[in-house]
Amino acid sequence: MGCWPSALGLLAAASILATGADRETLAIAVCVAALCYLGAAALGRPWVAWAGIVGGSLVVVASELVGLVWWAGIGIAAFALVVAGLLGRRRVRRSPPRPRPCWCSAGQP
Repeated sequence: MGCWPSALGLLAAASILATGADRETLAIAVCVAALCYLGAAALGRPWVAWAGIVGGSLVVVASELVGLVWWAGIGIAAFALVVAGLLGRRRVRRSPPRPRPCWCSAGQP
């Protein structure tokens, strides 16, 4: 089953709703999950999504501690990841492969 991370996310969202949590808690969980996927895509490393769970949670807590609303902290982190991803892709971009000469085997079956 290749879609188990998505299934795990749906299970987490369902358990949040089942425990009677409010909509804001569910919104935070969904936004942190999206930030995890964004981090993995921006940095080109799938394992970053797992580290992003802790990182995204810290972003929410830190933004609340400095007086920002949680979604502003998520937005700033997402913007930073997009910029990092774009700069990283630009640095890694390779030139297209050169065409190789075709050595035809003229006269051979």
